[in-house]
Amino acid sequence: MDVSYAAAWELGRLLALSSPAFVKGLRLFVEGRHNAADFLKEIEEFTETHRSSFKEPISGDPPRPVHEQVRIAGELVDWIARLVLLYPVPFHYIVPHQTLLPPESLRFFHLDDNWVNALVDGALSIAVRNLADQRVASRSELQATLSKIVYQYRLRLQGKNPEWNPSERYMDIPKSGFLLRSRIVSGWPGVEVTAKTRATQDQTLPKILRFDQIADGVLFCLVRGTVEEVTFREPREGLHFGVNSDGTITASKSRETLDVKKHFLRNGVPGVVDIEKLRTELDSTGSGELAAEMIHRPEEQSINWT
Repeated sequence: MDVSYAAAWELGRLLALSSPAFVKGLRLFVEGRHNAADFLKEIEEFTETHRSSFKEPISGDPPRPVHEQVRIAGELVDWIARLVLLYPVPFHYIVPHQTLLPPESLRFFHLDDNWVNALVDGALSIAVRNLADQRVASRSELQATLSKIVYQYRLRLQGKNPEWNPSERYMDIPKSGFLLRSRIVSGWPGVEVTAKTRATQDQTLPKILRFDQIADGVLFCLVRGTVEEVTFREPREGLHFGVNSDGTITASKSRETLDVKKHFLRNGVPGVVDIEKLRTELDSTGSGELAAEMIHRPEEQSINWT
């Protein structure tokens, strides 16, 4: 038997007991419920009935006042979604030893759904009264409800309208991601990441499930499907006029590489460019075309995982 599954179950139970949101929700829904599936089913029916009262996509508008039961149910749903996405899981459960993620390293991974199942089972075990009730829980119904909770939560974070009936089950699809430990994380706090994946059926659902900094200098990304390629890109606000770090620029018309530092400085003065001479060499017809030529776009780096 894999001891890590037992550790996940116990961790889920401890996290649930220490969560005020879960404890309040437990008191609201657990009366008369005998197993985890019934517990989640009642949450689903409640959220469906009060759909219009729940959180809309995150925006700058002030939140609407909601009923106390709706607020408690909303906090409970968010907590379960965050648990499935591993938000409350301590860092040392994700990276047991520092040698597994040395400085300036990138590590890809596949997520073990059995471990996540054990984590959720441990949390929901509080709603189970005895072992006989625990066996009644339907794994299929539980997974279907969890899928709705996770995707609705993630879509709201992205400012989109929640998908109330996703076409795929969260636990039925492969999930992968990466951990990046580097000075890039702290040096580029707004770094943009795009991921290409395979084996994802519903393109309306979010491709990136989680993307945040989980420790100092450590970036965590979880995606639907199997990662094929990850692209890191400087923040868009890094767009500016300039040349490459080696002092060169490539003309868009002639595709010729010009060495600005050697041949286009004004009277040899460091850092001062002879704009008219450079404009002529770039064959720019006006200031607008010259400005377009001089735009230094954010740099990016793509890494393939095969």
